[in-house]
Amino acid sequence: MCGIAGVIGPRGGAMLAPMLAALAHRGPDDEATLVRGDVALGHRRLAILDLSPAGRQPMVTQDGRYALVMNGEIYNHVSLRETSERLGVRFRGHCDAEAVLHHLARHGEAGLRDLRGMFALAFADLTTGDVFLARDRMGIKPLYFADTPRGFGFASEAKALLAAGLAAPGLDLAATSQLLSHFVVPAPWCAFSGVSALRPGEIVRRRADGRIERASFADIVFKDEPVAEVDAVRRVRAAVEDAVRSHLMSDVPVGVFLSGGVDSGAVALLAARESSSPLHAFTLAYGAEGARYDETDGAAAIAKHGGLVHHVRRVSGDDVYAALARIVYAMDEPSASALPNWFVAELAREHSVKVCLSGLGGDELFAGYTRYLHLARRERIFDRWRAVPRPLRAAVTSAARALGAKGRVASFLGKADQPFGERSWRYKLVLDDDAKRGLWAEGVDTSAIPSTREHLLSLFARVAGRHVVDQIASVDAKTYLANDLLRHMDGMSMAHGVEARVPLLDGPLVDLAFSLPADLRLRGEVRKHVFREAVRDLFPAGHLDRPKTGFCFPTDAWLRNGPLRPVLDATLSGGAVRRRGLFRPEAVARLVAEFHASAPGSDAAGMAESRVWTLVMLELWCRMFVDDGAPRSGEVGTEALVRGAGDSD
Repeated sequence: MCGIAGVIGPRGGAMLAPMLAALAHRGPDDEATLVRGDVALGHRRLAILDLSPAGRQPMVTQDGRYALVMNGEIYNHVSLRETSERLGVRFRGHCDAEAVLHHLARHGEAGLRDLRGMFALAFADLTTGDVFLARDRMGIKPLYFADTPRGFGFASEAKALLAAGLAAPGLDLAATSQLLSHFVVPAPWCAFSGVSALRPGEIVRRRADGRIERASFADIVFKDEPVAEVDAVRRVRAAVEDAVRSHLMSDVPVGVFLSGGVDSGAVALLAARESSSPLHAFTLAYGAEGARYDETDGAAAIAKHGGLVHHVRRVSGDDVYAALARIVYAMDEPSASALPNWFVAELAREHSVKVCLSGLGGDELFAGYTRYLHLARRERIFDRWRAVPRPLRAAVTSAARALGAKGRVASFLGKADQPFGERSWRYKLVLDDDAKRGLWAEGVDTSAIPSTREHLLSLFARVAGRHVVDQIASVDAKTYLANDLLRHMDGMSMAHGVEARVPLLDGPLVDLAFSLPADLRLRGEVRKHVFREAVRDLFPAGHLDRPKTGFCFPTDAWLRNGPLRPVLDATLSGGAVRRRGLFRPEAVARLVAEFHASAPGSDAAGMAESRVWTLVMLELWCRMFVDDGAPRSGEVGTEALVRGAGDSD
């Protein structure tokens, strides 16, 4: 795990120093560079495998032709190495990156499909000057690039491009629009103007003549393989065990991020069985205002059952306020949902654990979210309605419209013949396209901003006709999972020099999950049915019957009248909004008023909080990275960042 950077251009070597300085938190153990002609590559190292100098990057083949910098872990690197050794390759050490270097030297881009693990990498042909970048299929590791007159630059974090002058301190409007819809900026957009993010499973080629090409080399594939439930349960259990075992590969201590749920619990309990020494587990707790998010009792029960060494940190709104500037800096791009990951990674680092396993991914693979259940219920209604003869359907719909008060019923029934994506693209949006039109300030040119609706419909179109569970899982994986959950896990853990691993997104397990019939993943009203049955025996009796709790913070309470209220007031005041010039002050004031008027704990309050907190974090990000004289480090402190140029009107 590390941070990578590079520049292809005549003065690239001079730009590496500020880029690597901006990535120092990702690799506190070492730094190295390689400059050959117009190719300059840099690496910040967090030593996990082969702690000796033989594990240093950039790595170059013995003939001097090919070079690699890579961020991530490749869990099948031993088999890749053995194949290369049989062909006469001599290795310096046992680092996974060295195995990848020689594999790609032999197979080129096609070799990417053989890599089992998480990665963002750059592979250069030093003879021709061609370079390609690649990001793993699920998007576990991030990678950004910018093509400018000064050179083609890439880095693990966009702020490194800003540090090298390859990105301007400007806000991209298209990215901002997507942020307002998703409360994160999804790839390929990036909040920094002129910067682009690689999509999951994407390759970007930079040819020696300056041409840039983008293509997909890997994607999620659904299969329809009939299988008996008992066989599916057995296969899932075996795949999960294999994934956890492979993800324990390390030359440093490994721990787990533990909630009270089935995903992290299964990972923790299986890891504890495989570990030769007591496994350390890390859990967050909250005060009374966060009681509905607190999973410490469930986590403690799992830890005791599995013999784990359990560490719990109680986080308050004051803790969040104190760390907020550092969190904004570490986020790299504005976001509304990075907070919990910061504190659990900090807890792990305090106990000198550099690698932690996470349970992320199980909900997307096995239909764990409530929305899967709700949308599947709705589709069953549509299925029954479509079975009604068309003349009768038309008569009932006309009658419903004539009743006036039942207009919503008519509208609902009228959608029966629409594609699923057309009916469902709004299911997780904070603000849709219509709502955003009323938010932009006069004078902001939004003519070139892409439609969020069209973007989401294009994702649904790729899986049109498949079961509703498959369609939602596919879109979730490409949006919420990759752009929100995985990005924040990476950014917040790496800010503390901690490598986070996600065994439930192991390649073979992903392939297996998406080959299973949807009704094994969502069985009636039971979410994650096949996964639950596969791991049930690991848990204390009755534990899997507990209600699901998300990995969330009580931000709502802290924003209303708690330690974050001054942040809300200062960043979304009329004066602050007018000075930023992005949004209409009266529209922002209306959103703030809706938040304060909403009933705490309600669905309406959750949506209202997402809207205002997204705007708060966007403003703080602009103060950190965009404004003249803004700091380029989180060391500025929250008080100074919040004070900024805002006022209280």
